[in-house]
Amino acid sequence: MTNKSQDRKFVVLLYPDTTDYDCSEVLQRLCGFREYAYILHDSDTLDDGSLKKTHIHVCIRQDTPSTRSAIANKLGIDDKWVQFAGKWSTVIRYLVHADDDDKYHYLPSDIVSNFDVNKFIKYKDDVSMANVIFNQIVNNRCTSTIDLVKWCIDNSCWSEFRRS
Repeated sequence: MTNKSQDRKFVVLLYPDTTDYDCSEVLQRLCGFREYAYILHDSDTLDDGSLKKTHIHVCIRQDTPSTRSAIANKLGIDDKWVQFAGKWSTVIRYLVHADDDDKYHYLPSDIVSNFDVNKFIKYKDDVSMANVIFNQIVNNRCTSTIDLVKWCIDNSCWSEFRRS
């Protein structure tokens, strides 16, 4: 592993209930970055099945390299919440847990971003994608084919829905 001092890509972990910063203000400051995406994780579970503390994952990409502390200062948070990101597509996919069948799968439509995240989110197999579609139908009591088709298109599930 390299010991970087600067990069163009960062991930940030935020807790909405903290008193260390105002989460909504931090999220508003994201508009100063070239690309950003974030999602609220409120359904993650611990090994014992209990819910993890609600948190927000943020991905940031910019044109010029910066330090973790420069990003933290721009956001108004401590730099312990800012890490260098790996491959951009991997961190975007992590937002919905697209590559981890053991974790709760969030929907691409739950992501707030200033770019099209759907081009990065493809589920690794047909079964995972079918589960996402199935959960959408059951959890939202989807009774309209038109609504389901629109949802599948908006959430990168059209190919699987069409084939099924």
